[in-house]
Amino acid sequence: MKRIFSVATLFTFVLLLACSNPFNRNDGEVVVELDEPELKITNKTDIDIYYAVFDPDVAAVIDWIPVSTSENRIKPNSNVVIITSDIEQHDVGDKILVFYWSENNELFESESVE
Repeated sequence: MKRIFSVATLFTFVLLLACSNPFNRNDGEVVVELDEPELKITNKTDIDIYYAVFDPDVAAVIDWIPVSTSENRIKPNSNVVIITSDIEQHDVGDKILVFYWSENNELFESESVE
C-alpha cells in the first residue's frame, strides 16, 4: 500500500512539474487594445515578444509563419502602436487578428479584437 501511495505521489509531482514550468520567467501578460485608428500591443512580460497583425480576410488566404526580427519585436515592459489603416485590407469596424510569440516558444498566443 505504501508503494502505491509513493508511486501515486511521484506521478502527481511529475505531472504538476510538467504542467507548470518553474523556469518560465514570463510572469506578466500581453495586452492588446484597439482604439481606432490605433492598435496598441503592450508587453508586460520580462521577455522579448514578436507580433504579426492581419485582417481576417487576408489571414484566410495567406500562408504565414512566425518570423522574429527587430522590426516586429516588442521589448519587455514596452509597447508598440500600429495605425490600423496600415493593416492590409482593414476597414474601421473590422476585426483584427493579432498573433504574438516569444523566440524560445515559451509563449504563442492569438487574439481577435474589434
